[in-house]
Amino acid sequence: MAALIDDLTTLLVSNSRRSINNNLNWVMLSNGAADPNDNVIFFGFEGKATVPSFVAKVPRLPSNGRILREEYDRLVEVWGLLGKDASLLVPEPLAFFDVGQQQVSVISFVRGDGLLFSSKKKLWHDPIQVLNLSKTVAGALRELHEKTAKEAAAVVKTPTDFLENLELFKKIYTPTAEESLAFSELEQYFARHSVHYQTLLHGDFWHGNIIRSSQHGTLIFVDWQHSRWSSDVSADVYMFLMAGALSASRGSPEERASLTAKLLVNWQQEIFPAYLAAYGPTERYSLLPPRLGMQVCCIEKAVRSIRDFGYNQFDDLIWRNLLTELVNIPKDGFLDGS
Repeated sequence: MAALIDDLTTLLVSNSRRSINNNLNWVMLSNGAADPNDNVIFFGFEGKATVPSFVAKVPRLPSNGRILREEYDRLVEVWGLLGKDASLLVPEPLAFFDVGQQQVSVISFVRGDGLLFSSKKKLWHDPIQVLNLSKTVAGALRELHEKTAKEAAAVVKTPTDFLENLELFKKIYTPTAEESLAFSELEQYFARHSVHYQTLLHGDFWHGNIIRSSQHGTLIFVDWQHSRWSSDVSADVYMFLMAGALSASRGSPEERASLTAKLLVNWQQEIFPAYLAAYGPTERYSLLPPRLGMQVCCIEKAVRSIRDFGYNQFDDLIWRNLLTELVNIPKDGFLDGS
């Protein structure tokens, strides 16, 4: 371990995108029986500082170094696109290097309070708190999407990632007749709405990946391993509220899916309209109506672990059942844009 710590310091100082003093101390985050596909985390402290300056990620499995590399490269890209405003929205990518057979990604430590802690205070059961937070988050997300938008090489109709996720979903699960009709409706909607721009999706936009910066007061978005370019922003926009509603549920996957759907229905009158109004209308890229956009989120989340790692995880069943719940909601104007 001592040799690893020495290597972390030496290689960070020599590979960093900005100058770093070599008087560093490291502390490893011990997270017990974590998933083997999770990363090992080291916090780097400068001199006698009591607050970390850096976060080093090391994949538990060397084969996952590719995902870590993609996340780091995406952060470099985002940092370049945002320019002087980058530190207000994302952590700074500092270095990527090899230590033995392991790859290491080092980014700046974000000082502040993670929104995940808020869920422990029953935030998602309080409509007023949800309303206020969602409007703040929507504005910050829109800023990210607007500042990273770029003209596509050709007119875009259906996002490639949606088609890939949908086909994988059909292979893993057996869609009901109602779900098959919903899939056709999604495909038809995309076919009718072509756009000329793409923007950068965070790809895993939930409260656990958002930190309120104590330095700037802004919301900082972390964990970019699922980010990608897309012509549709639904996967980011709707995931935030869906993950919030899900965090308020307990029980089996079927029970949690049912409770989540009921809470989303309860939010239809005030929270959804206010959240979408705060995000604002889209012209350059597309945003599905809520009912359809949430189905896209369910499809992606239900197949993500098998797509990335080759096996299903427990939470996949929650998203698969939540899709059924959303599809079975009567089309009476609720969350369908009518």
